[in-house]
Amino acid sequence: MILIFILLLLTSLNPLSTLLAEQADLIFTMQNWCQAQITEKSDSKILMDSFLCGARVQDIHLRELFLQTGLIHLLVVSGGHFAFLIASLDFFSKGLSPAYAESKILKLINIILLVAFSLMTGFQAPVVRALMSLSLQTINWKLRWNWDQSKIQLFSGLFILALIPDWIFSLSFYLSWLTSMGLCFVPLWLDGRMVHKKSWRNQILKWLSTCLLIQCLVGLFFWQFSWMSFLMNLFVAPLLMLLLWPLAIVLVLFPFAYPAVDLIWNFIFRFLNFFLVGRPAPEIDFSQIHWGYLWALIIFFHACLEIMTRKRFQNHYV
Repeated sequence: MILIFILLLLTSLNPLSTLLAEQADLIFTMQNWCQAQITEKSDSKILMDSFLCGARVQDIHLRELFLQTGLIHLLVVSGGHFAFLIASLDFFSKGLSPAYAESKILKLINIILLVAFSLMTGFQAPVVRALMSLSLQTINWKLRWNWDQSKIQLFSGLFILALIPDWIFSLSFYLSWLTSMGLCFVPLWLDGRMVHKKSWRNQILKWLSTCLLIQCLVGLFFWQFSWMSFLMNLFVAPLLMLLLWPLAIVLVLFPFAYPAVDLIWNFIFRFLNFFLVGRPAPEIDFSQIHWGYLWALIIFFHACLEIMTRKRFQNHYV
């Protein structure tokens, strides 16, 4: 009830979209600064501008290549990029002594870095939703609400829409929301002893559930289903994500190494060209999108998660 009251209160206030409009110059400046860190000499600058800084892909052939192979989401800064950044910060924190790893200063630095990354990439809907989800997860842990991930994803999505109503017609926002729900299903069909273990089986199931949910369900409403696109997302996308991040970091920190980065990128480019089908990828016609279907999917999956979570909880204590 308290959360519903907060949602109603947020909708009665000036939406965050007004504040974003006022701070558009700051966001634009930070995004331009990000792009300026990538050397103009590199042939892969267009790719890295999009992957690292959230810029729109201007190269038609490059965009077509990622559209036809179903990997266009890699060129759109999303919650996946955000999750990778969080995992990297956690990884480096573990290398510190326990006193420093748990210090409030380090946590504050992490928060500043995450907010800066959100602004640097244009404060786009998927990243903001991921930032809100992380914030709610932290509050949930601090206040001991004992929420599961489904509730966290549900209220983070509702909070964002209450603050920024314009994103109710943002397809990237809904895709990010649905992807996070795909990950919520994984612990429910794993054996109880495996839920908290970071096994390869768990990681594969997480990625498989995400690919199935996005490609098979959402794709049916907007694009023709493609087995090649599904397989590319299942096997190639995670490898590219792991490869493009180090390449982007190297290009920023060591700009003189751009020939080596371009060499690797050219190899990836040729590899992806083998999978071109020879016809233009279908463009998304936003006027034909039935937004009610997306809301029906979200409500349906959250209801399934609630029922399955309650059943698993009851069975655990039988």
